[in-house]
This record gives sequence, structure tokens and C-alpha cells, in this order.
Amino acid sequence: MSLLEFIQLVIRNKRWVVYFPIIVGIGVFILTRSIPKEYTSDMIIYTGIASGATMDNDFEGKIDFHAVNSRFDNLINIIGSRELRKDVSIKLLTFMLHNPDKMDTMLMNTKSSLLDEVLDKDFVAKYKKKDPEATEANLHLELDSGKNRAEAYTLVFGEKKNPFNVKVLEDIKAEREGFSDMLKIEYSANDPLLTKKTLDLTKELFLDKYQSMRVGEASSAVAYFKEQTDLSRNKLGICEEKLKAFRSANRVINYYEQTKYVADENEDIEKKMSDLQMQLDGYVNALQKVEDKIGKRFLIQLQSEKIVRTRDSLATEFTRTGMDAVKNGTQQGSNAQIEGLKNALKESIDRLYALNNTTEGIPGKKLVEQWLELTVDKQETESKLKILLENKTKFDKVFDQYAPMGSELNKLEREVETAEKEYLNLLHNLNQAILRERNLEVSETVEVIDDADMPVVPNPSKRIIMVIASVLACVILAIVMLIIRQYLDNSLASPMRMEKLIGITAATAFLTRVGKNIDEKAIDEMDQRALEHWQISLREVLGDEENKSALIVLPFNCDRGQVQRYVEKMTVYLQTLGVETAVISAKDYTESQNKQCFVIAEKSYPELQSKVVMENSKVIFFFFDAAQKLDEYQMQLLEKWKKTKLVARGILLNTSEQHITKYLGEIPRKRSKFRTFVKKQITRYGS
Repeated sequence: MSLLEFIQLVIRNKRWVVYFPIIVGIGVFILTRSIPKEYTSDMIIYTGIASGATMDNDFEGKIDFHAVNSRFDNLINIIGSRELRKDVSIKLLTFMLHNPDKMDTMLMNTKSSLLDEVLDKDFVAKYKKKDPEATEANLHLELDSGKNRAEAYTLVFGEKKNPFNVKVLEDIKAEREGFSDMLKIEYSANDPLLTKKTLDLTKELFLDKYQSMRVGEASSAVAYFKEQTDLSRNKLGICEEKLKAFRSANRVINYYEQTKYVADENEDIEKKMSDLQMQLDGYVNALQKVEDKIGKRFLIQLQSEKIVRTRDSLATEFTRTGMDAVKNGTQQGSNAQIEGLKNALKESIDRLYALNNTTEGIPGKKLVEQWLELTVDKQETESKLKILLENKTKFDKVFDQYAPMGSELNKLEREVETAEKEYLNLLHNLNQAILRERNLEVSETVEVIDDADMPVVPNPSKRIIMVIASVLACVILAIVMLIIRQYLDNSLASPMRMEKLIGITAATAFLTRVGKNIDEKAIDEMDQRALEHWQISLREVLGDEENKSALIVLPFNCDRGQVQRYVEKMTVYLQTLGVETAVISAKDYTESQNKQCFVIAEKSYPELQSKVVMENSKVIFFFFDAAQKLDEYQMQLLEKWKKTKLVARGILLNTSEQHITKYLGEIPRKRSKFRTFVKKQITRYGS
């Protein structure tokens, strides 16, 4: 469809495109005269999310815009949450029940028949209690019970809109003011007090819920870490007491230093024992040589009871002084008793041995002194070695004690270390949780900057917008329906479409006379053009020579009288051109006719036509109504006619102005210069 055709389509159907939308707009204007007024109020809340001070920043750190946006989304989602809207609804309903004058004003302004029916005396008597807190608790109990047929439940969760419905409270809009820390909350209702009270309750519930949610999380974390820290501290104390008891029971001051000291002492004893054993072996060998030199007789005398007793006493005294030295931590040395025993032993030997020289020529006294000295040294070394052996036995017992003690001590120390690390880690987490809690208490202080006010001036009425929208919607709907109708139109409509749909060449087309604002002169002019087209088509079929054949005319799907009128016009037109012609019926036609005749067929089927007419005819003219479409029966009938020898041509009657203009040219009538200019431009540039 071209632009010109679209404009012509709109102009032809202007009663639907213009008048119908105007009527609808007037109807909407009348029906919306009783719409209640709407009031809007808003408030601004400062959040401090992006630029607020905290306890752990230095105002120079980078801002995580993703986290900031997430926190703003959390705020907005909390305001729009279903639970918050339910609480607002209950508090608002409680306020209205305890303020009947405010409720009456609300009912008057909202003009809601539902509220007039629901909020009656029975409803007030059922839910209103002595104080607002009891009323609110009663409403909560009623809604939580799930009795969906209860009046309060229907009012809050029902499908019908009212100021207390959670779906209506979805109109509470919260949005961030640009890139600031401000949050704007807006709401509209039919009553000024209702608007302000709804925002006030939203603010109150939102602040409590947000504060308890944010700070409550941190408080829960603090309580958890406090509990775990106390348990860890008790565990650490138990482990330390076990370690303390173990050290006390085993007399351990510093295990590692003590074991090192024991090991060093043991090594020192073993070295001393080795040295003393070497000395003892030396003394024994030397004493053996001296005794060999002295002789057996003297040795027997040296084994006398007195000498042996004195020697044993000397050994005992050496051992005693050595033990005292070990106990007192002093060096073993000589004392008066040892010296006395030595002198006594020497005097006994001197009296016993009176020889002056040995057989080898060595003085006897000299050997006796040497034997005495070696004997004393041997006894002293043996006592020292005996003492060291006793100390070694004691050190072995200490080793036996300290050997298993090390693993147990390490185990207890590891338990203490593990408990200490656990305690320190929990203590660190506790400090972090306390810091976060304090930080949230400082930073999450959401404050109202601009509180909701009582709106005085109602919002601009949407009545005009509704009227304009309804008119535009009707215009668009009408145009769309016309375009759809145009594309879905299966009628013959125009000669070009007729040729395309049924495959019959058009002979001519006549303009319709129904409902057109066209004068008779213009109609006659268009009929004259149509007759000229018919005459040209007739000449193309019959040729220029005179032809006496019959011209069959078949009213296919149009009025026979109308066809008769146009055929008679054609005969008159041909007679003006000097062609002898007439209009006769099929039964009156004879083969002896000496002039060209238009024979109007009585029957539709070709088999039922007069044989004489069919034999003397060369062409048949089908008259179609342009406003109708051919059904399958008519198409089958056309196929039968196409199988005959006749040349078929189609003539359209009642062709619309739009289609006749394309076929016969523009209808002659008076037009303004502006219209002519616009049409030329549209025809030139429009596709």
C-alpha cells in the first residue's frame, strides 16, 4: 500500500478514524469526572553508605562501588519486601481503627465502596481492642492464622484494591538520588493523611528492621566469639594446670636444662671413673712389683690382723670422706683421722719390718715406704671409684625417670601451645567482631533528612491524559483495523485484481453510485470513459470490420437490472458511433439477425445456453460486483466458460473511487490548489 492509498483509505473512513475516537474521548471524559484526587508525598533518607565515616577507614581508601550499589539494592528491597508491607498495612489499619474521624475522612476521599462495606461497625468491634498494641497483636494473630475468609485477611491480601492491601503498597517507590547517599521514598494515595501516615509507618518499620538486621548480625557474631573465647580460655587453663601439676609432681623446673646437666654430669662421672680405673690399675701393678721385691715372708707379716684392720679403717675413712664431699658438693681431701691412720699403718709396718736391705741391694725401709704409699693410694682410688659407681647408679635412675618424662612433657606443652593459638585466634576474631559491631553502630545510622509532609495540593489530574490516550488508541485501532481489512479483502475490487484473481481480462469498470459525494456530471463523465474502454475492448476482440455476431452478456454476481441499464448505455454509445446494435434476450435471438446484438443470458451454465446464440457468438462479457468475492462454485462456473470457444472479458460494477481512479483516471470535480499540490507531492515522492 502506497502513502497515497493509505491517505485515501483514511479519508474514505473518516467516520471511524475521526468521529468514533471523538465520541469515545467524550465518553471517557464524562465517565472519569468522579475519579478521586490523588496526593503524593515523599521523604529523603541519608544512608551514609558511600561517604559516611567509619571506625576503620582513613577517608582515603578506595570505594567499592559494586558493594555500595549492592547495599542500596538491599535497602530498596527491604522497603519493597512483602513482610514490611504487611506490617505497614497492619499498623495503618490499627491507626484508622483507633482514629474514627480520620477513617471517615479517608473513606470520603477514597470513594471506595469496598471500604464502606468492610470497615463497618462489626469490623471495628471485632478487631479494635483497648489500646493500639493489643489491636495490632490481634490483627497479626488473625492474619497469621491463615483464615483467608476473614475480613482483615481479605482486606490485606485480597484482590480488590484498597489502602491496606499489600499489592497497593507496592506503589511505595524507593530510589537512589543520583550518585549520592540519599534515598528517596515516594507514595501516592487518595487521602493526604493516608499518604503521610503510610510513609511515616514505612520509615519507622524500615529503620527498625534495617538496624536490627545489620547490627543484629554483628551482635550475633560478637556473642558467638565471646562464647567460643571463654571456652577456649577455660581449655587453655586446664592444659596449663595439667602441665603445672606434671612439673610439680616430677620436680621439673627446666626440663631441657636439667637433662643437659644430667647428661654432662654422667659424662663427667664416666670420664672420672675411666681415669680412676687407669690409676687403680697402675697402683695394682706397681704394688705387685713392690711386693715381689719385698718377699713372701714379709708379705705374710704384712697381712697381720692389726695392719689389715688399720688398712680397712683407712679405706672406710676414704669412702666416708668421699661420700661427704659428694653430699656437700666439696672436694675430697685429707683430714686428721686419715693422717693418723696412715701414721699408724706406717708405724706398724716399721716395727714389723726390721730389715735394712733386700736381696737386690735395695734398702728395706725404702720398699716398705713405697709399698705403704702404693697401698694408701690404691685404697684411696678404690674408694673414689666405689663412690663414682654409686653416683652412676643414681644417675641411671635419674635417666630412667627423665626418659619417658620428655615425651609426656612435649605432649602437654603441645596441648598448651595449641590451646593458646586457638584462644589467641578466637580473641582476634572477637576483637574484629566487636570492631565491626561498633563500626556498624557508627556507620549504619540511617537518618531522615526530609520527613514526609502532609500534601495539600493534589496531583495534576490524569483525566485529560486518559481522554487523549483513549482518542489516540481509538484512532490507531481504527487505522490498524482498516489496514487489516484492506489486506484481508478478497473481493474483486479493481480490474487489475480481477485479472489476477480469476484470470479474465477486464473490458471496463463502472463507478459505484452508492454513498458517494459525487455529482451527476462527474458520474456521467466516468461512465463515458468506461464505455470508451468497453468499445475499445470490443474492437480488439471483433476487429474493425462489421460483425453481425451476438455479444453474450452474463450477470455473474450482480443485479440483472443494473446490468441491463449499462448494456443499454453501451448500445446508445455504439449507435452514436454508427454501429447498429440492440439489446435482446436469448430466447428472442434468431440466426437471421442482421445486426450486432447484446444477448443477456438467462442461465449461468454454458451447457444451458441457446445453441444458436453460442454458435453465433464470439465473445462473452461477465458482469461482476467489485465489492464481492467469488466462491468456489462461481470459480468452477468460470472454468466451464473458459473451456468454450468464446473470448471472455470482465466488466466490474460498483467499483470504488479509489480503484476506478487508477483505471479510468481521476474523477473530474473541483479541488483546491493546496490539495492538488499535496497530492502531486505525495504521488511524486510517496512509494
